[in-house]
Amino acid sequence: MPWTAADARARYQRLKAARKCIRCAAGLQDADGVECLECAEEHRDRVDARAQTRAGKRARARIAHRLRERRKSLGLCVWCLRAARPGTTKCEHHHHTSKVSRADYLDRKERDAMAIDAASLARSATISNPPRRPAPDRPGANGGAVAGGRTAPACEAVR
Repeated sequence: MPWTAADARARYQRLKAARKCIRCAAGLQDADGVECLECAEEHRDRVDARAQTRAGKRARARIAHRLRERRKSLGLCVWCLRAARPGTTKCEHHHHTSKVSRADYLDRKERDAMAIDAASLARSATISNPPRRPAPDRPGANGGAVAGGRTAPACEAVR
């Protein structure tokens, strides 16, 4: 005969009342809850391993979604159990903190955009207009050019 949820509940209540482990039916110490130390560690390791899998992450997301939907239907804040503000899904505290954090985020984003714009403008200015070397003081030093834009013949430069 297959086990039903009622059978499992009855077994749980029976073992709990007798101070036995709900998994292995061993006797419990005073500090133990409803599981012995060995079963609790094994169960925790199994739960931790499952939580790391993709299915475990999806299960956590489904549970969180159901919790949010239930709190919305009861008119509670989706983050805590306080009453939500009329027409919203958050209490006064979480509405204010999300508003402040959103403003901080937008300020940071704007500051970063301005810094990036300033940096890109400075970079583009140096790329398109590289700094010029100062003109030499003596005539003919820059490739034979002299005052007035003429070039001196090579033979005259030697004399």
